[in-house]
Amino acid sequence: MSNHNIIYALFSILIALTASIVCIDIVLNLIPKLPKRAGTLWTIIAAVTISLGIKTAYIIGFTGLLDSDSLPFHIHGLVVSFVIILITSFLGLNLLLNRNISYFESGIFITLGSCATYFILIITNKMLTLSLNNLWVILGVLACLIFNIVGSFLVKRELEMRSSSKKSWIGVMFGLSIISLLLLSLIGLYQVSPHEIHFHRGTRFAPFLLLNVFMFMLIAFVGNWYQKKLQAEQSKLKNQEHYYRSLYELNPNAIIILDVNGIIINLNQSVERLALMKEADIIGTHYKNFVPDHALSFLNQQLERAFLGEVVEFETQIYNSAGEVIDVEIRNIPIALENGIQGIYCVIKDVTNEKRYMEKIQFMAYHAPLTNLPNKRKLYDDVIENVKKQIPFSLVYLDLNEFKKTNDLYGHLAGDAVLIEVANRLKESDNDGVAYHIGGDEFAVTLPVVTHEPILKIVQRIAYEVRRPINYHEFTLKVYASFGIARFPYDTNSIEELLQKADLAMYASKEQEGLDFVFYNETLLKKVEERFQLEQDLKKALENQEFEVYYQPQIEISTGKLHGAEALLRWNHPEKGMISPAFFIQTLEETGLIVDVSEWVIAQALESICTWVRAGYDFQHISVNVSAKHLEKQNLYHTIRDATNGDDTLLSRLDIEITESALLNIEKSIETVQQLKKLGINISLDDFGTGYSSLSVLHQLPIDCLKIDRSFILNLTEESKVLIRLIIQMSNYLNVKVVAEGIETKEQLAFLQAEGCAYGQGFYFSKPIPKAEFEEKWLKK
Repeated sequence: MSNHNIIYALFSILIALTASIVCIDIVLNLIPKLPKRAGTLWTIIAAVTISLGIKTAYIIGFTGLLDSDSLPFHIHGLVVSFVIILITSFLGLNLLLNRNISYFESGIFITLGSCATYFILIITNKMLTLSLNNLWVILGVLACLIFNIVGSFLVKRELEMRSSSKKSWIGVMFGLSIISLLLLSLIGLYQVSPHEIHFHRGTRFAPFLLLNVFMFMLIAFVGNWYQKKLQAEQSKLKNQEHYYRSLYELNPNAIIILDVNGIIINLNQSVERLALMKEADIIGTHYKNFVPDHALSFLNQQLERAFLGEVVEFETQIYNSAGEVIDVEIRNIPIALENGIQGIYCVIKDVTNEKRYMEKIQFMAYHAPLTNLPNKRKLYDDVIENVKKQIPFSLVYLDLNEFKKTNDLYGHLAGDAVLIEVANRLKESDNDGVAYHIGGDEFAVTLPVVTHEPILKIVQRIAYEVRRPINYHEFTLKVYASFGIARFPYDTNSIEELLQKADLAMYASKEQEGLDFVFYNETLLKKVEERFQLEQDLKKALENQEFEVYYQPQIEISTGKLHGAEALLRWNHPEKGMISPAFFIQTLEETGLIVDVSEWVIAQALESICTWVRAGYDFQHISVNVSAKHLEKQNLYHTIRDATNGDDTLLSRLDIEITESALLNIEKSIETVQQLKKLGINISLDDFGTGYSSLSVLHQLPIDCLKIDRSFILNLTEESKVLIRLIIQMSNYLNVKVVAEGIETKEQLAFLQAEGCAYGQGFYFSKPIPKAEFEEKWLKK
């Protein structure tokens, strides 16, 4: 063989190996990572690569054998042979990628295509003849088969391995199969004499060679670039998967994955804790196994929405393995893939304790702590609801007569026992209406009837139950009550007037001996006349400066040091002497005089703050009560700003207490309170826990301090202790200070100190005292 023959032989070997390596690299490292459509496209590219390589290697091999730059091939034979090798290569590669087909079958199929192409090329070239009985040809075919089977085995094994980078050198095996068939069978070929050739021109080899080399280089470059791009994307996806996996596995919320049939196919560790089950026992079960019957229909609806592609959030209940009902918040997130919704992520948060806690707080907000009856706030809400729906009803107010004597004679515990027993008897009459504990010794009942005779029968029955003697230790206590009745809509269409008229009728019942109950009527206007006189006296009191400001100290419980004081209004009547606010505050509220009086109290408090700051006295703040009407008027901000000229020292020591009535019109009060906060004024929520103090205001208003109502402290039962703990814990959680009102005994103080209450006020420390006395006893210490 000449030097020229050796060069052609080497070229054919190089082309065979290069094409095989490029093709197998695409099969191992690119196609498995692609979606189906893109994978098919690259399978075709790989088939073209190996087909061109085989065809080129064979032609170059023949050229080297004949030692000629041109060969007389039939063009039809070339086309047919290329189509055959392309089809068999494409099918052979698909067999390699199919895990259900064995490597042996793949190797045989690829060998058949390679041999068919080889023999067609020989047949279409008249300069070559081939004897199939030639031993070298048989050896070439056998070697080709062996290398293809070995190569197929290695490819199958690599595809089953989990390594990110496959061994492209396996393509050498397929290159050797081409080379062995070519070189061994060439030995069995022989040339025919030149005079037998009838073709005038042969096919030039050089352009064909250059074109094929260029195609190999292009395919290899594109495949390598695309493979690196895929690796970068997969690396990014792997990192993201790692991050998301940590979020999934370590998430405190329970997360399950449902398939389209509602079967649980995956879960995180939090699910095991929530369900009290092992993962193996949960996987494969249907979600319905964990849902109570009453919640199943609703949950099915939410899942249907998620399967339509909607992210759904809702609350429901589920079971754990112990049969316990768990309140949960669920967020359903569709798992959307290219072929549609394939499942749902269910993120489940256990809110059982939170709901129980909120239910307890909600119960506290709408029920009296001593009697557990609905309170005044609840009454107001229920009355509003009936009025909105225009449902006729009667409102009965009842007050226990001479209840103060019971407290004085037998003690507060006896009084509490009376209130509890009366409440229980009213509960037993719930079939006739709804009972409420307004506060102190006042109760109310709403009745669904409005005609006199049915109302009288019900009220008489209630009065009889209330009058039954109450046994308290060795004492038998007798209780009597006065009833006042107002009807909606016959007596009024207004909520406020209905409450006032029932109250007025009840007080008329107290004043008229022999009458346990009174329907509201016009003759009760005498009360109105008396109130009118009271209004006139109050106006004169403001003009004549008959009002005084007393100060009750607020103490830091842990140290006993003065923290601040509450400014309290007193009326020094020229004829009746010192009058308690309980006698006239309601009239001030109803007439609107409370606004002018409040502004006067604020002015007095600011004057005291200024004086005491200049004197260098140590105190944190002075608290002033502000009514709902004052907040609604929305001039409080300007009044205080103008009075202080924006002095931060004065403003930071002023504390505005919002009374419970202010919460009835919270929306109108928010703007004023927010303006006061901008001035640097502290805001306190007074009488917290008595009913008006709705939990919603704690996030609507910028509250700095909660004042626990004195009723909780004075009646320090086990239940009230629990409620006080809840208030203190909630305040600590919200970073809000707590002041306990009404501390009168050392035991009360010890309990509050043990529970971590920061501040307190009450007769135990000091009763409200005039300014001069407060200054002497507390500030000059």
